[in-house]
Order: sequence, then structure tokens, then C-alpha cells
Amino acid sequence: LFSALSTGRGPNTGFVSLLFARPSLQESPREGSPRTPAKKMDSRDASPGVFGTPTRLRRSKGSATDLADMDYMLCQMNAGPLRFASRIMCPWGRNKFLRLVVLTILLFCAVGMSINAKSLRRSTTASDAVTRALRRASGLAQKATPPAPGATKVTVLLDESTFVYPFSIFLGDTVQRFGSGKLYYEYEKYDVRLRDETQAYIGRQVQTPCIVASSKLVLGKTWRDTYAPNCSYMLTSDEFCKGWGRDGIEVRQYDGTNPHTKKLMLPSTYLPLGPRLDFWDAFSEAQQRPGFAITKSSARKTVFNAIFSLSTSESRAQLAELLHKTRETLFVNRTVLRMADQWSRELSQDHMGPPEYVNTVLDSVFTLSPIGHHPECYRMYEAIEGGSIPVVALDVEYRQHNCTDSLHLMRKSGAPFVFLSSWEAMPSVLEDLLSKPEELDRQQEALMTWYKEFMRTHVANFEKRLWLRTAGISTVNEVPASIDEIAQRHQRAQLPSQLPPPAIARPPASQ
Repeated sequence: LFSALSTGRGPNTGFVSLLFARPSLQESPREGSPRTPAKKMDSRDASPGVFGTPTRLRRSKGSATDLADMDYMLCQMNAGPLRFASRIMCPWGRNKFLRLVVLTILLFCAVGMSINAKSLRRSTTASDAVTRALRRASGLAQKATPPAPGATKVTVLLDESTFVYPFSIFLGDTVQRFGSGKLYYEYEKYDVRLRDETQAYIGRQVQTPCIVASSKLVLGKTWRDTYAPNCSYMLTSDEFCKGWGRDGIEVRQYDGTNPHTKKLMLPSTYLPLGPRLDFWDAFSEAQQRPGFAITKSSARKTVFNAIFSLSTSESRAQLAELLHKTRETLFVNRTVLRMADQWSRELSQDHMGPPEYVNTVLDSVFTLSPIGHHPECYRMYEAIEGGSIPVVALDVEYRQHNCTDSLHLMRKSGAPFVFLSSWEAMPSVLEDLLSKPEELDRQQEALMTWYKEFMRTHVANFEKRLWLRTAGISTVNEVPASIDEIAQRHQRAQLPSQLPPPAIARPPASQ
């Protein structure tokens, strides 16, 4: 575009020549030009331009093209879409500064359209992913055992502008597997970006208990407060604890506290990530194989797997450098290394597909889990589901993370992970553990037992928290000990299920 600002002369240097001239043709000078005498043109020498405007062209014999001739030709085209362009780009009557301003505006418009198109594609992809996951969840619900007598329905509203993986805790059956059995879940989708009658209708149809889930801190709360005020709100993807200590957030993903925010009378309830949806689908298929069983650690062939992206933290880059240095000496031919340069939502060629990943985890004694955006990640839960022991380094990056002591609940409950002070200690620690196969098997068994108890505890806390908003509970001291007591208090209060339906005019009784 900026070649149009050039006033020099040379072959094919003008913006107009790029639009209208073929590579083997050049514009004939206008009549009266002192450089070249007028030549009678043959009809075969005429060629339409890019916008369909006929231009008179002649065969090029190596002579230079006069940029002024190109501009003159453009200025004579006053019909169609070229009329405005001709008035702006004509060199006479307009200066170079004006042309520069116009081209700059056009450039910014093009960049803005490109960004909006990319954002639209991303939102559409997220919406489609949520829709597919909801269909899958609906299919599972039809195949699953009917809810127990007296079980209460919980409606989960999933934001379709949020990518589907943060909803894996619901759509991957984790809350059902580790729940009390007194609740069952149904899923609907909404769009946190919209404010219209459709969203209001969605809110009116929802019955309590219910929960609105989104990764949008402000927009999600606003949507809940506007259309579903009796529902709890769950902030997903809170990897930097921005939602900790904020009013109106009942449930959060990712452990840890934020020292920069105040402590509430009733802090948000932590809900673990659980395995990611694509892993759980592949793992469920693997469980259907004849003779499937979790192999003991001492009988596994792969010592550890390291499958992660390098771009999300410095800790991962340090681990990758260590693995590269020790590749020829550390557990040769007994490791699986797959490290992508950039993190992406979708699997790239540097990653491996879910079925291959499941098989790798099932055959690995350890799974290296370096810090990413947050020390807690899906990889930990996926490793435990497959009987592989997570290895985590509580290094400098862990201690400096915005979420203070972000694995506090896991460590406090006695998670039998392999915790390291730094990744440099990893080779010697793993070699020592492998030298004691019986103890290694006991650690694996303890890991599976701890995992079930840990998940049941926090899913039970989540189930209790679903009722608190509608029961009017605002402090920790008011929280009852069981779901049944909360449900009874809720029934005694006889709260409206949701926003009241629109009023309908009725005739007097006498009529």
C-alpha cells in the first residue's frame, strides 16, 4: 500500500500497477506524452483491471513505467468503486500527507477486522465445543442409572463463550462419581456476553439449587445477578486467584489464596479440576478393554513421562533443559518425552492424542508435573486415575506464584506425591524410589486411596455450597453439617425458585 506514496520512477513501482497491470503488460502512456508517440492499439492488447475497468495495455519491451501515467489513469476512472479512491489518491489536488493518513486508517481497519474475525472464530469454536460436550453429557445421562429416589436435581448453566475443558469436572462425570448420590446434574448453556430476552427466559426456567459457571469474572457475576440471582456462581480457570476474596463467587477452580484481596466471612469453596474431558473419554474406552486393570508401579516399563508445553512457565523450561542434558544417561529408553514449544487449546503435532496419552500414563511409574499457569493442573488427576505417581517441584516459581501456597490443600491432606525442592534433585530421588519396588507399590496404593477421599471431601463441600445462597447463609458459623439440614432449611424458607414469571392479566372472578 505504501508504495503508492513513492514519486520515483521505475518498473512496476506504483500501487496502481499492482492493481491493474499484468506482469507481462504495462500501461500505455496517455496521448500527448513527449516520451512515447501514440500507438494504434489492437483489441487483443486491452485487458480488464482488477475491478473490471477496461484499461489500454501494450506489450512490455523492457521500458520503464511512468508512475504519473498510472496515477493519471486512476484519476480518470470515476465510475463504480474506484470513484472515491480516485478522488483520494490523485496526486494533484491532494498532498502526500493526506494519502498517508488514508492508507494508515485503512491499515488499522484491516488489522481490526482480522482481530475481530479471530475472536469470532475462537468464540464459535468454544460454543461448538460446549454444545458437543452437552450432547455427550445428555447421552451419558440417558445410559446412566436413574437417580436415587428423593435425589435433587441441580441445574448447571455453562457459559458457551468459555472453552469446554474447564467444565470437565461436570461433563467428565467427576462430580457424579465422587458425589453423595443425593444430587444429580442437568446441564444448560447460556451466553455471558448477551443481554436479551433469550437469556432472561433461560434464567426464569432454572430451578434451585443451580449454579452458573463461567471463566469471566465480571461478566459472569453480572449475568447471574441479572438473570439467575438465586443461583450460585462458579469462576472457572482462575489460575492466578483473581477471584479469591471477591464477593458473589461461591465456587472457584484452583487452590490458593490471593494476599492482595480481603478475606471474606464465607470464602469461596474450592472444587478440584479432575481429569480433562478428552482424557476421560479415552480412559473410559480403555476401561472397556477385556482384562483392564491398573498395573502396579513395580511392573511398569516406563519410568516417567514428561508431556507439557514450554511456554507457560520458567520452571518448565528449566525441566526441559535438564531432561535434554541427561537424555543419554537418565533411564535410557525408559522415558517418554513430548514437549511442545507453545501451549495451545487443541493438540498440535508436538503433542500426542488422548488414546496414546492414556496408554503412556498407564505404563508410567511417574508423571512429571511442572508448574504451568498454576501448579495444579489436569495432568495430576489424569496421572492418578492411571496409577502414575505425580512428581512436583516446589521451586522458586511455586513460592512466587500469585496464588499463595497453591497446593496447600493437597499437601495438608497428605497427598503421596513426590515433592521436590527443585528439578535438579529429580534423578537421584527417582533412582532411590525405584530401588525399593515394594515401597513404591505401597505408595501407589496410598495415592489411589488418598485421591478418592480427597475428591469426595471437596465434592461434598461443593454440594453443600450449592444450597447456601438460597438458604441465606453468609458466614462459616451458619453452615450446617449436612446437605439434608441445608435442604430442610431451604424448604422451610419457601424461597422462590428463580425470577418470577411475567404477570398475566386475569379477568375478575364474577366474569
